[in-house]
Amino acid sequence: MQQIIQKENREMREIRVAQPEQLEEIMGIYAYAQKFMAEHGNPTQWETIYPPRDLVEENIHQKKCYVCMDGGKIEAVFYFAKEEDEPSYRQLESGEWLNDRPYGVVHRIAVAEGTRGAGSFCLNWAFEQCGNLKIDTHDDNKPMQNLLAKLGFVYCGKLKLEENDLRKEFPAMTLRRTALKSAMDEILWIWQKKSNNIHDLHSHIWDSWADESGSIGKAYGYQLGVKHQYKEGMMDQVDRVIYDLKNNPFSRRIMTNIYVHQDLHEMNLYPCAYSMTFNVTQTPGNDKLTLNAILNQRSQDILAANNWNVCQYALLLMMMAQVCDMEAGELLHVVADCHIYDRHIPLIKELIQRKPYPAPVVKLNPEVKDFYQFTTDDLIVENYETWPQIKNIPIAV
Repeated sequence: MQQIIQKENREMREIRVAQPEQLEEIMGIYAYAQKFMAEHGNPTQWETIYPPRDLVEENIHQKKCYVCMDGGKIEAVFYFAKEEDEPSYRQLESGEWLNDRPYGVVHRIAVAEGTRGAGSFCLNWAFEQCGNLKIDTHDDNKPMQNLLAKLGFVYCGKLKLEENDLRKEFPAMTLRRTALKSAMDEILWIWQKKSNNIHDLHSHIWDSWADESGSIGKAYGYQLGVKHQYKEGMMDQVDRVIYDLKNNPFSRRIMTNIYVHQDLHEMNLYPCAYSMTFNVTQTPGNDKLTLNAILNQRSQDILAANNWNVCQYALLLMMMAQVCDMEAGELLHVVADCHIYDRHIPLIKELIQRKPYPAPVVKLNPEVKDFYQFTTDDLIVENYETWPQIKNIPIAV
């Protein structure tokens, strides 16, 4: 029998900057990539939520989203930028880069279903543009690792990602100590006691904003304690969150908001951290649901409050997950105005010279199944090694 051998001509392939009208086709390719990864031993890298649509739209607007075209079809999509300072690339957790020259980066590369060779074509093109290309991938992404090795990329080490994924580690700062019990006490004061009186709080953080009776006005805990009419009955915002997580966990409406304009004139301080949105995901093959959250904050003093807020809302996420029989996942913290005061600059410079210690082990008493039964005695902290505390930080009032 005569063999017929065909070699496909790929000279028609070309790389172009992605256009807004290609967004739907691009998101379809990413959806296929999510499915492919889940089916090939890598279910957690992108899950079903990454990359988010607004990020892809932003990359297209920045002209940093590229597509590999063959005729009129998109065969692959990827992010590419030259000489971009990637913060997570500045220092590897283990290993070192081959050189410190300017470089290009590739992120979020995905190929369309039924396509062969497009990934290699994209990476070769990117390398030709800069001559020094860096890329990272997940430990479980074996197909990508194999492709990179085939193309001559050299393994340099591991990244330490600045993400608050509680499945991996608790995000307590080690450059100086964060008072975790006090942070938990404050979040319980707001979310559990729903109080606006400093006499219900063990620390003195809020003393400057309290009146002679100890009240901070209609702020923070007061707003979470206000009952609202729902189809299911009267509930405050905290009870509504717990009800939905237990009865309708995949709802896209599980959130709180304490920035109530009609009451701002009666608040001694406008809320800084004002909204929590909860999102539940499920990893293929895992029966237990994962609880994630987005914390929105209008303003924050980096030195005084950043890790304090991150830790207390991480603890809130852990408590909510435990009482709803879920595992705590990712906490995304969004701050509109994140600032360093001039008088804090010398202290910040001192901190960033310190080398971080490993993250502590932070757990909750597993016996607690009711959110309203948690106390700071249920917080378990192990191996929390830190540098000396920086004291007497001036706070803006």
